Amino acid sequence: MFIQMINFHDFIISNSSFKKLLLNNLEFVQYDCPINIDVLPVWTQHDYIVHVISGEKKWQTEHGTTIASAGQTFYIKKGAHIIHQYYKEKFCLLLFFVKDEFKNLLQMDYSKLSPSLEKENKPVILYEIKDDPWIKNYFQSILSYFLADMSPSSSLLEIKFREFMHVLAQNKDNHAILRHLISEGGNDELKFREIMTSNYMYNLGLEDYANLCSKSLSSFKRTFEKMFGTTPGKWLLESRLQRAASLLTHSDLSITQVAFESGFEDLSHFSRSFKIRFKIAPLKYRQSP
Repeated sequence: MFIQMINFHDFIISNSSFKKLLLNNLEFVQYDCPINIDVLPVWTQHDYIVHVISGEKKWQTEHGTTIASAGQTFYIKKGAHIIHQYYKEKFCLLLFFVKDEFKNLLQMDYSKLSPSLEKENKPVILYEIKDDPWIKNYFQSILSYFLADMSPSSSLLEIKFREFMHVLAQNKDNHAILRHLISEGGNDELKFREIMTSNYMYNLGLEDYANLCSKSLSSFKRTFEKMFGTTPGKWLLESRLQRAASLLTHSDLSITQVAFESGFEDLSHFSRSFKIRFKIAPLKYRQSP
């Protein structure tokens, strides 16, 4: 049985056991991991920043895996990925969700903060924020808000995140994240296409994809068909089957793992769809010359 993907944002925000500081377009969370599942498939409709206080986890995206250990900080774009759990030490982190609306404000306010930033040549899902004294001091100041008896005002939280922009600007190794924050607000055609091509292999529903693209379901379907020349359902099935065929040929993953890694909800659905598309069962496809 496959594990259902969890909306990471909604799970965190709705869980009363986590300490939260909330602003309309920003959400700060101190998160102690309570989940005893080795592999956790998640997705979120918002970008987020994680700063690891203690423990260790592994984030798996379409572009590889990254182990997050105490003291490290990462910026993760909205979409789906797999979190692998470790239990040697209690895992605790600071987590910021950054909504598109806030990125739009940052774009207007900080477009000239670092005008020399170059655009990425290929999509990036997860950025490591390079550690330095500025970063250390910044997250220590944020942690103090969770330890205080009084909650900070919304205006102070907004100021603190705007301070983060200037902290990133201090270190050229963090300019890629800064560029993303100040120049990728909105939901243009390129971003729509990137979201779909980076997340088709995860078991998400059409409403989830629409949410990722910041559109209603009907608007998402219209935009998709205009861009891709077919329906989302047909495109997703074909993309997943092509990925499965590639994994069967070029990896040693089991048939069940191939189905999971390609976004199918169960093994029988995968086997049936694969045989219809390629006129051969997955195992025989792997064994064929």
